[in-house]
Amino acid sequence: MFTFKEENSFSKRLAEVQKISSKWPDRIPIILEKAKTSRLEDIPKNKFLCPPEYTVQQFLGCIRKKVKLSRDTALFVFVNGTELVSGDASMKNIYDQKKDEDGFLYMIYSDQEVMGN
Repeated sequence: MFTFKEENSFSKRLAEVQKISSKWPDRIPIILEKAKTSRLEDIPKNKFLCPPEYTVQQFLGCIRKKVKLSRDTALFVFVNGTELVSGDASMKNIYDQKKDEDGFLYMIYSDQEVMGN
């Protein structure tokens, strides 16, 4: 489902999270990919470091700027590709509950609901 996982072995992903965590221990490592059905622009990079005190809404604000999305266009983010998350949810709580075994939090963004993508 996630291109990043397909292109990188588990051991390589794990090593990357360990490297990131040693440099930025107070940040959440996120892999963010666009849904295949989305009409939004691609983000030039797929790795993000998010402050743990951010809410999902604050993280979405950063994404909106990167994809040059107007305020009247809906933006959805799905954890692990299928779970829609609330805008007021804490990124730290989501990370603690939903991070992958490699240490990254995997998210998909879309301009429409894509449950079961």
